[in-house]
Amino acid sequence: MPLFDEINDTLLETKLEESKDVDPFTIPLTQAEATCFARRYPLSSNDPNAYWLREGKKLGLNRNCADRITEEMAQCYLESEPEVQKLFGSDVKAAWDHWN
Repeated sequence: MPLFDEINDTLLETKLEESKDVDPFTIPLTQAEATCFARRYPLSSNDPNAYWLREGKKLGLNRNCADRITEEMAQCYLESEPEVQKLFGSDVKAAWDHWN
C-alpha cells in the first residue's frame, strides 16, 4: 500500500500545483453547486452559473455548500445577506432553519 499512497500524494500535489494559477471565479458551478448557490443567493436563481461568473468575485460570494451550518455560520449568513435579513430580521434560529 505505501506505493499506492505515494502515487496518490504525488497526484494530489500535482493537482494542487496546477490549481494555484486558476482563478476559482472563472470556473463554472457544478449542478449541485448551482442549486445550492441559487438557494443561498436568491438574486441568482434565474441563472446561478452566470451570476457566479459575473458577480462572484466582485461581491465575494461563496460557491461552496454545506449540508448543515453551525449557529455561528447562520449568524454570518444573516448578517451578510440583506434578503435573509428582510425575511427573518435578527432571528438567527430562523436563518439557520432557512439554510438547513
